[in-house]
Amino acid sequence: MPSDRELLVEQLILRGKDPVRNAVDHAVSGDHFALAVILRSSRTLTPDERALIADYLEGKIKRSRGRPKGTNPRVMVGAADVYRLKHWARANGKRHDPGFTSLHNQIVEFVAERRGLDQRTLENYLRRPKKSRAKKRI
Repeated sequence: MPSDRELLVEQLILRGKDPVRNAVDHAVSGDHFALAVILRSSRTLTPDERALIADYLEGKIKRSRGRPKGTNPRVMVGAADVYRLKHWARANGKRHDPGFTSLHNQIVEFVAERRGLDQRTLENYLRRPKKSRAKKRI
């Protein structure tokens, strides 16, 4: 009986367009389970797939340097909340409380607290130019 993890690997990685490439990519990232499943299976490997696995085992395929690209989706949702709240507040004539420096800071603090985000992370995302942000708005 296959384990839950084996079933997950079967569904997500091995049934894709290029399962051996997916398994090697996961192995490069540190998860060797999918590659082990492929090697233990009765699946026949093409010469290109064998060469790809051999290159990985020889260390010719390396993990890319630096931090992975992408933004936490929770930060994007939080930024959308900030925009919605600012629009609503301005439309309803709301002003900032005297204890806060601005309505923007008040809203950012509120959204960061409600969404469980770091306030500086949300601020940094909002400060970036719009073209460098993800196009998806929620």
